[in-house]
This record gives sequence, C-alpha cells and structure tokens, in this order.
Amino acid sequence: MKKNLSGKYRLSVSVCTPDGKEGKHIEKEVHITGGDCFGQLLLENCQLAIEGASGLYQVKAQLRNTSGHLCAEGKDEVLGIYWDEKQLKGKGALYGTPDDPVATFYQKATGCETSLLSVRIWRNWTGL
Repeated sequence: MKKNLSGKYRLSVSVCTPDGKEGKHIEKEVHITGGDCFGQLLLENCQLAIEGASGLYQVKAQLRNTSGHLCAEGKDEVLGIYWDEKQLKGKGALYGTPDDPVATFYQKATGCETSLLSVRIWRNWTGL
C-alpha cells in the first residue's frame, strides 16, 4: 500500500535471534523526500551483528512520525551461520563468477580459490 510520507521520521531497526531474543537495536532520525521518490535509502552502512547460534534471524524496521505514531513497518529474515575457518576444509566449487561474494568470502577465509563450474559441466552433472 502506498503511503504519502515526507519530512522527519524516526527509523528503528532491530534484530531478533533464532531463539526469539531481542538483539541489537538502532534508532536514527531520517528525512523522507516523498513525492515521486520511490525506494529512498533511509539508512546507509548499518551493521547489525548476527551473533550466537546459527539459524534464521529476523530484522525488523519501524518508521514513526515526530509524535511517535507508527507509520510503516516491515521485516525480513537473514540466515546466520556460525562457522570456523578450520571447518572450511578441502576444495570448493561454485556455480557463479570469479567476483561472486561467496567466492570472495571463501578465498579470504581460507586462502584458497574455488573452482568455477561451467554450464556444460553443470548440465552433465545434473543430467540435463
């Protein structure tokens, strides 16, 4: 549903752990342009630590006006995985590109590069 919001608002972002505990919470005053602006970025470089057990973490956001009235809210889920670089043994393979974020992460964590699967190999492997 479209809401015609503009002006000063308070953005609240929080993380809920897989076991339901409230995690880190950030609040910041934001300015909404309104009008024909769609998908305005309200908060940049926000880092919410995913710490503890592996599982689905819920990220919730609320937008309130200056009188505290809730104007908009939303949520999404992030899969958090507890890992240790010692657990990333062996050689990895990736169906993607050399600059893929997963390949970059794997290389930084282990010092090893992943092999890239080609479409031809993938089709042979899956029987397509």
